[in-house]
Amino acid sequence: MSDDRDRRKDTEIDMMTQKTYISKRKLGAYVLFSCVMFLFFIATGYVTAQTDPAAGDQVYTMFQEMVVAGVISDSAAIMALQIFINNVQICALIFLGGATFGLLTVFLLMTNGVVIGVLIEVLLRDMSKTALMVGLLPHGIFEIPAVLVSAALGMIVARGLFEEFAGRGNALDSAKAAGRLFVMYVVPFIFIAACVEAFITPLMMGMMQI
Repeated sequence: MSDDRDRRKDTEIDMMTQKTYISKRKLGAYVLFSCVMFLFFIATGYVTAQTDPAAGDQVYTMFQEMVVAGVISDSAAIMALQIFINNVQICALIFLGGATFGLLTVFLLMTNGVVIGVLIEVLLRDMSKTALMVGLLPHGIFEIPAVLVSAALGMIVARGLFEEFAGRGNALDSAKAAGRLFVMYVVPFIFIAACVEAFITPLMMGMMQI
């Protein structure tokens, strides 16, 4: 009986449209869980790069060649679009990874967290903490929440699959509800982050002569 009450708190059904919605309580719990994991992976990457600087340099070089080179442009508008497309693809994979019972979601959260940790350590070798914050924080306050919400939604999809196999839920309804939240919140946040990174961050770094 208590399990049924908990599930009702986690999902809400609009009686007019019969659509299933994810409660703030449920989403918040998974975002918090994703945040804890993400911070752990960032710390792991940072410590790894400190322990093995050569490995850190290698990851940094790969990131520059595989990611940065693909979005850099003389046109801020084009760069914003390329950053947006790249980050939408990453967040979509994190979200859709829930269909693998969450395995791909956790793996992508891990790889992105570790890479960020490595990049922070490598950049701090030749850059002040203030300069790093100016370069990362303006767009990061939008981009990181988008990643965390994507991971949370992926885990909710995974939970829906487990519950359907156990005969206690509907995975499709759960996935549809998660998909609506992805479009409503993740995509706009990624768009804002891309615009900030392409238009505002270079100006701020230029003002500080970074």
